[in-house]
Amino acid sequence: MGASEHTPREITLLTLANRQHGMVRDDQLTGHGLARKAIDKRVQTGRLTRLHDGIFSWGHSALIREGRWLAALWACGDGVVLSHRTAAAFHGIGKEVGADVHVSTIKRSIHSRPGIVVHRVSRLERADVQQTRLLRITQISRAVVDLADVVPWEEVRSAVDALHSFSPAELRAAQRRAPGRAGRGVVTRLQMEADRLRDEGYQLAGHRILRFLWDDFDEARQLHTAQRLRKMLSR
Repeated sequence: MGASEHTPREITLLTLANRQHGMVRDDQLTGHGLARKAIDKRVQTGRLTRLHDGIFSWGHSALIREGRWLAALWACGDGVVLSHRTAAAFHGIGKEVGADVHVSTIKRSIHSRPGIVVHRVSRLERADVQQTRLLRITQISRAVVDLADVVPWEEVRSAVDALHSFSPAELRAAQRRAPGRAGRGVVTRLQMEADRLRDEGYQLAGHRILRFLWDDFDEARQLHTAQRLRKMLSR
C-alpha cells in the first residue's frame, strides 16, 4: 500500500465514499483537489472503478446493490426515482433480475443506457415517492402498480403476499395517480382478491355482505336499493 493512500485527502475521500455506499462522483473528486490525470490514473490502477460517466466506485468493482442504485440515480440526474423491480427489491417484496437498475421519470430527455432501464411515466407525484438517505424510491403501493406492468400475475401476487400489511385503498389511490398503465388489469385483480378475502372473513364471522356502487344511491335507484336491502335483511 502506497504512502499516498494514507494522506488526509485520501482518508477524506474514503470516508465520503463509505457514506455513499462506496460511490463517488467526478465533481467530488475534483472538489477535493484531484486533477483529471490523477483520476484517470486511479481508474487504470483499479483504485476507482467507473460505473457511469463521471461516477465511480471506490477501490473495487464488488458493489453492494445500494451502490449500483445510487450510481444510477446520479447518472440520470434530478427527477428520477428507483422503481419497478429495483423498488420491489428495496422494499423486500421482489428480487432484481440481473444487474440492471430500473428507474422512472417524467422527463423525456433521460434514456436507458447500459445498466439502467428508464421507464418514462406520465405522472410521478410526491405521494408516490420516498427518500431514504441518498436514495429516492417509489412508495410500496406505486411499486406494486409499476411491477404489474412488467411481470406476470403470479409475481405481483407474490410481492403483495410478502407485505406485512396490504391496503387496497392505498393501491387504488396509487393506481389513480398512474392512469393508463399496461398493468391496470392486474392491479384491479389484486384489489378484487383483497375484497374477496375481506368479505370471506366477515362471512365466516357471521356477517352478511351486500355490495353497492355510488350509482345505487342516486335518486333514480333509491327504490331498487331499498328493495335489495329489505330482501337481504329478511333472510
